[in-house]
Amino acid sequence: MDLTVAVRDGIADQVKRNIRWGAEGNVETDVEALMWEGTTALHRAAEQGWADIAAYLIEGGADCNTSSGHWLDSYPKGTPLYFAAANGHLDVAKLLVDRGADIEGAGYGEPLRAAVVNGHADVVKLLVACGADVNTRSKVGNAPLDMAIETDNKEIADLLRQHGAKTGQELDELERAKATD
Repeated sequence: MDLTVAVRDGIADQVKRNIRWGAEGNVETDVEALMWEGTTALHRAAEQGWADIAAYLIEGGADCNTSSGHWLDSYPKGTPLYFAAANGHLDVAKLLVDRGADIEGAGYGEPLRAAVVNGHADVVKLLVACGADVNTRSKVGNAPLDMAIETDNKEIADLLRQHGAKTGQELDELERAKATD
């Protein structure tokens, strides 16, 4: 069975076998091959919450910071950590962070913002504890705290505030005050 099929179907034992056989030179195993919607096997494992498959892929050489890309602009672009954060898969997010994933998303979708918008407080806690920028801003100037407030998630809003988060408006005011000093 092909590696991409094994990952698509979530068959961890087959993924492990394919990676082992590939390392032995018995089958061609490209852990970075693009699959559907411009994602890699690691994106799929992260999106689905398959920590065991994600671990096998990383051990087989998958890049934790590779970005998905798709010809449809509506499909999200991001690293595997972005997909794990957006779907609330804490165990996969921990694995990726432990294996060197860029907590800011390597410039492709911000994992913290994805976790905030989707209400995954446990993932927000992990990312903040690992140093994610709580005051990073979207292209339109929104900060993660704005999104927690917009989605009426008091738990996440309080957590962000405890770590120094400000709203976009508060950040604007701070920037204006600095400019006049």
